[in-house]
Amino acid sequence: MIPGGAVLLAASLFSFAPVGNVELGAEVRAGTNWRLVQEQGLATQEGPLPPEVIRSIGELDLAPRLELSNDTRLRVSLAYAPTLRVPFEPRPEGLDPRISAPGPLQRASLLHSLELRLDRELSDWTLRGRAFATYGSMDPLGRDVFAPPREGERPGTSAGSQPVLRTDRIGYRSFGASAGFTTLPWRSATLSIDGSASVGGGTDREAAEVMPLQRELGADGRLEFQLGYENLLGVEVSAVDSTVAEGSDALLLRFGSSWTRILNRFFTLRFAGGAVGADVTTPPEPLPEGERGSSTRAVSAAPWGQVALEYLHSEVRPSLALIVGAEPTIDRLRGALDYRTFVEGRSAWSPGRDWLLGATGQVAYLDPWLGYDDIDYERTWIAGMALRADRSLTRDVTMGVVVAAAVQHSGRADLLNFREVVTMVELRAVLPGSEPRAAAAR
Repeated sequence: MIPGGAVLLAASLFSFAPVGNVELGAEVRAGTNWRLVQEQGLATQEGPLPPEVIRSIGELDLAPRLELSNDTRLRVSLAYAPTLRVPFEPRPEGLDPRISAPGPLQRASLLHSLELRLDRELSDWTLRGRAFATYGSMDPLGRDVFAPPREGERPGTSAGSQPVLRTDRIGYRSFGASAGFTTLPWRSATLSIDGSASVGGGTDREAAEVMPLQRELGADGRLEFQLGYENLLGVEVSAVDSTVAEGSDALLLRFGSSWTRILNRFFTLRFAGGAVGADVTTPPEPLPEGERGSSTRAVSAAPWGQVALEYLHSEVRPSLALIVGAEPTIDRLRGALDYRTFVEGRSAWSPGRDWLLGATGQVAYLDPWLGYDDIDYERTWIAGMALRADRSLTRDVTMGVVVAAAVQHSGRADLLNFREVVTMVELRAVLPGSEPRAAAAR
């Protein structure tokens, strides 16, 4: 029923405009990285912490990307990006020499990613839609946590600000869709409304313990007023309903306003804040057979706020963005609510025509708020940083070098404490004459 509806929707959209010229964009990324992971097992109340374990892992990555797009008023983009990762890890100590350890190809992992985007311009309206699907083996920490925020992503909401249970790869699947529009209700005003739905989690029982299945519905709206050249005022409302398997069901209602001020030609300052209402239902604790427990419900409210300062001069001088904020957030592992305080920074600089340098970093503190009645949780802090240098070798080939680090430290009994350092070298080749939109944005 759903595939049939999707076909009818696509057909109806295409009926409003011709397909136009269809272009193929293609690129391939090949790289190698070395990971040094120092981790400590989960804490227990019965005894001391287990000893730290240090793992050194080398990996080879191959990630082609194909994208079809057109050039009409109804812009359609379909992209497929598989990622093959082959790990090279030393033979485990203590393994019986008569037993052969799995080879690199036997431990190789593949992650499939498919994305469809639709954009339509109608007078003062801009309509947009997106659908995605991901299946395969992924790193719960992820290599993208050090990248700049994606389009439409709020600061502090990237994967790097969520706790993880393991640093090795697991089976994973996710799919979802979103749709929205932007219009001009009157002069100097812009209205944007979007809705989304997604499902994602581990593919088997072991993976589901590390990344439980999460269902999420979301909607948000934003109205902005341009007051002269220097001031932009905004009002926003959003709602998120998240359910985690065997975890809590959390509903967040967010209200707020923002003020963006252009200080001069180079500096922009933004203030945003408001209130969040929360409703969390925690499932009952396991009881002996024949007995039924009751769920626990908690309703509360808390403030949220952000301050952002951006400096943008020119390509010959480094740009800088600094964001400081505090807000309630949904814990991806339990469905409970944390109060997160975070600092994010990023910078980019092009010292020469063929060079691009970048730096990103973030620190997030997570304080348990609602849905933790069954266990005594303490604060968790997560930090990540990355330095990147890209050099254009030819018009279509770029070489990049990345040095990144991530740290997680927590008093929670169900979380892993770890430190990870990653160095990466990669080559990116684009099909001559093409530059896929999504690839160019990375």
